[in-house]
Amino acid sequence: MNDENQIKRSLDQVVENLDQDTINQLDRVRRKALATNSKTKWYKNIYWPMLGPAMAAMLMIVVFLVSDGGNPIDTKAELLFDDLDLLSYEIDTELLEDLDFIAWLEDENVLAGELL
Repeated sequence: MNDENQIKRSLDQVVENLDQDTINQLDRVRRKALATNSKTKWYKNIYWPMLGPAMAAMLMIVVFLVSDGGNPIDTKAELLFDDLDLLSYEIDTELLEDLDFIAWLEDENVLAGELL
């Protein structure tokens, strides 16, 4: 602490002993430095032509992460492959026709029940 006080006193003495020309020169330099605001604005460092593509890429990422991933084309493709799987199995066609007939009867009974 004593060293700091000693340094401060010696600097104060040097400042008190400055001649008027040096004081005027320091004042001019100080005013010039204050006038040329050396702090750059935050928006001057942005490369503006790349802002649009960067924002579009971020939007695409957000949409990709938020979406549920359901695509109607994929659903139709899955149904198509399910039908192909059914056709590839060797199942008795009479059984399938009977199942279709049973489903038709159920539909008819439901419709008949609604009409009555």
